[in-house]
Amino acid sequence: MKHYYFLFFFLLTSIFAFSQDGCTDLEACNYNETATEDDGSCTYANACVYSAGTWTNENAGNIIPTLGTPTLTASGDNWNLTTSTWESISDNDDGSVTSIFTGGTLTSDCYTGGVSIAITFVENGLGLPAGDITFEISDETGTIYASNSTMTSFDTDVFAETPTYSTAIGDIASSIVPVENCESCSGETDGSGTVVNNDLGCGCDQPAASIGYDCDGNCLIDTDEDGVCDEFEIAGCT
Repeated sequence: MKHYYFLFFFLLTSIFAFSQDGCTDLEACNYNETATEDDGSCTYANACVYSAGTWTNENAGNIIPTLGTPTLTASGDNWNLTTSTWESISDNDDGSVTSIFTGGTLTSDCYTGGVSIAITFVENGLGLPAGDITFEISDETGTIYASNSTMTSFDTDVFAETPTYSTAIGDIASSIVPVENCESCSGETDGSGTVVNNDLGCGCDQPAASIGYDCDGNCLIDTDEDGVCDEFEIAGCT
């Protein structure tokens, strides 16, 4: 009996010894390679947070323009996507399809401008998502925002009665988008999607330039090139 007790105690202590909480996201600034359980402590370099939201697809699934071209709108607490119009659909090697919508404008704390939307999913018998959806917003430079989504509402009765299909509605998960061109990790958000500005004029995590000097410590104006900024010249001394 003592041997069994010792073995149980050894296994129990081993489990606790090898279990460690921490950040398990490889893209986070404070990724902990020894962590076995994510404790929600991950921080990201100057991250933009897009809140969870919803999307609405009018004339869902319909690709016959004379019957009503599909359109898409979406929004969250801190972002909004204006009406985008269906442009194309393509088959992917894994059996999924990708629908492209263009012409919309994304307005958010992190980005404002014209965008295109790519929605990737596996079709059901109605040409609509049968499961999880990848929702991706891009501009000419690349992906701005990407998240997972699900369709939560679709009126199949309306679909059966009219060839223009119906309105599909879905949920979009919140997403953290790291901002590039900043290698430091202090640019966190305030929890509401607003980015804390840690660039005081000379780059991430760098103090602002002193009055009269640039970020490299050089005089902004030094007419006589004596190393003393004009505004600090003392008559008769320099």
